[in-house]
Amino acid sequence: MKKRLLAAVLVLATAGLIAATASTASATPTKTTRCTSCHSSPNVAVTATLASTSGTAATYNLSGPSATAIAVFDGTTKVGSSIIGTSGQVTVPFGKTYTIYAIQGPTNSDGIGSTTVSPVAPVVTDTTAPTTTSNAMATYVSSAAITLTAVDNAGGSGVAHTYYILDGAAQAEGLTVSTSLVGSHTLSFWSVDVAGNVEAANAASFDVTAAPVPTSRTCTIDSMKSARSHGHRVMRLTGTITPSQVGEHAYLYVQKPGSHRWIRSRWSPPRRSTATAGPPGPTPIR
Repeated sequence: MKKRLLAAVLVLATAGLIAATASTASATPTKTTRCTSCHSSPNVAVTATLASTSGTAATYNLSGPSATAIAVFDGTTKVGSSIIGTSGQVTVPFGKTYTIYAIQGPTNSDGIGSTTVSPVAPVVTDTTAPTTTSNAMATYVSSAAITLTAVDNAGGSGVAHTYYILDGAAQAEGLTVSTSLVGSHTLSFWSVDVAGNVEAANAASFDVTAAPVPTSRTCTIDSMKSARSHGHRVMRLTGTITPSQVGEHAYLYVQKPGSHRWIRSRWSPPRRSTATAGPPGPTPIR
């Protein structure tokens, strides 16, 4: 009786050892070689369904209804650890092809199946137009120079063109608008992105005023000579008056030594055929 009992215990222990060994062999959570190296009988179904994309990676829901474990490989390199069970989730970077294996135990010959996924970055659809601003001021003196700045929305296709119309003239492209025409002006401007989204036109109004006329002059006498002309003594002065305007007249006053009387003489700058833009400069006295 003791011999029979001992034999029964030994049989049960051996059966338990075999079962434990088979179960451990089928899970393979730490193995790094491809499942086809160990498993056979391709009859295990497995699917991979895209769950989401974020940044540079995609997440898949994996399912093998009759699987004991699921593993993902990038070529011959295992991605993460095996999933013990019939389902799980995996996240992999874009731009590669991955093989998902599902194996069935308890032995290596109980079955294997596979499928592949090739995640790619989703195509971004840009439906938002750019935004264009200007640094236009209300008033400018002599001339105006305005800068336009265009930016597209985050993740957009990028700014392709910026256009403007000054005072109803022809449409032009660029980021700088300038004019020296005195008066009131109206500027409209907008941008278009690479996807073809057109921004609604923006508007800015500004005035350009003429440079103020100087109210004072500086007269510098370099030399003074006395001479006679037609029986009269005349004084010849050489110097400059700064600033001067084209067509402007000035009066020069001189006083003889020892006299209290001032003598006025009108002076006119040389005639010029064309007025020049910009602040007036010095004009010589002859």
